[in-house]
Amino acid sequence: MTTRRGLLLLSLLLIGWGCQSRPIVWNGTISLTDAELIPLQERLNEQIARGELRWIRTGRNDYVVQLPGSARRYLWTLELRPQTVTIPFGFATAWITQLEFESAELHWDGRERALRLRLDIRDNVGPETGIAADVLAFGQVQRKEFAVTGASFTFWLRPRVDAYGEIVFDPIAFRLRVNTDDAIPEVRQPLRETLELVQAEILRQVNAQFQNYRSELEGWAYAQRPPATHVESLEVREGELIVRLGPGLLFPDLNGDRRVDVQDLSRIALRFGRRSFGEPIAEDLNGDGVVDVRDLVWAARMFGRSR
Repeated sequence: MTTRRGLLLLSLLLIGWGCQSRPIVWNGTISLTDAELIPLQERLNEQIARGELRWIRTGRNDYVVQLPGSARRYLWTLELRPQTVTIPFGFATAWITQLEFESAELHWDGRERALRLRLDIRDNVGPETGIAADVLAFGQVQRKEFAVTGASFTFWLRPRVDAYGEIVFDPIAFRLRVNTDDAIPEVRQPLRETLELVQAEILRQVNAQFQNYRSELEGWAYAQRPPATHVESLEVREGELIVRLGPGLLFPDLNGDRRVDVQDLSRIALRFGRRSFGEPIAEDLNGDGVVDVRDLVWAARMFGRSR
């Protein structure tokens, strides 16, 4: 009887130890709707109101972008040059005098299967705003200026699942919408061609700089789902992102500063090789009962991310 009781007690202890050392298991589907994008949208509109996202114009444009809950502020720079296109019997050189941002909107775009960011542009009616062009034809140069109404800047960021079960975003398209029908006929087509060149140049520069901001956006996406999960698949529908989840790893913020940095990696290194023996260890990120190279690799993979 004593032996049976001892075996039963030992079995219960082993079961309890095993439950404590296993990762949290979570399976299911979550929906991130446009409502979850509202804090991001409100932050962008606050930055527009403060002048941190003020305008776009030919020349150097500096923008400061900061996500809600993040202490990091990112500087984006766009360098735009006048664009020259050929026209019958001459050339046309066009540039953006000044287009001011008015408001921002974020939306899950089911058609493009991407997150859409649209920056609406304030109607420009003053002499120092809008778009201008120098038209050289038949040996004469004429300056053409016109106001811009109903214009917008739109970016599309397509989410995907990477090899680590995380949501990452890739810039896929940019569109500068300007009503060119109001331009006089001799400027209308050159203006459209010029805007296409500007679109391509802006997308090229955004792609080049997006890597610096990528971890912040991915950290936001990580914070939208339950802890210790990984993403198995996702689908963008109109107005929502459907995410299929499975069991995963803990976010490796070990000192509580909401960011994965060298201090967190140092804590894992200091406890490397430590076993739980029934007591959960914070540095055991995958819950297998030991702090090992898999925990260190996961923390390194998440390095620089915030939540």
